[in-house]
Amino acid sequence: MEYLESFDSEIDLLVDTTKEYRMIIICNSPKTKIDVASANIIRQQIELSFGVKEKINPLLTYSKIKGKWKENTTHKLAEYSTEILDLSINSKLYNSIYLLSGPSFTLQIYEVSNDPETIEKYLWTSKVL
Repeated sequence: MEYLESFDSEIDLLVDTTKEYRMIIICNSPKTKIDVASANIIRQQIELSFGVKEKINPLLTYSKIKGKWKENTTHKLAEYSTEILDLSINSKLYNSIYLLSGPSFTLQIYEVSNDPETIEKYLWTSKVL
């Protein structure tokens, strides 16, 4: 984790100590226009990547990606979530990827947790200083 943080100053790594296991990685990106069409293309690419990962490690299975699109007057949010089952230890992880676009920023947010509750509701107040 220290390597990841030191690798790029635009990456923030958070560990939620109120949960048994929750890690959140936030990456600042150049301001990018996100719309429904591009969000669907990204979902398809994520599905392909998960398919490759399953072939490499058949002890990991990925559920179908649940995609969401939401927007308000200041933010646009594409969310992709999946459940990962590790057959070797019979445990589940929940993986969510968010693309959040605000007035002057775009963030890529990766969340991995053993709890299906996500951070999505907190993202609507995001600001980049």
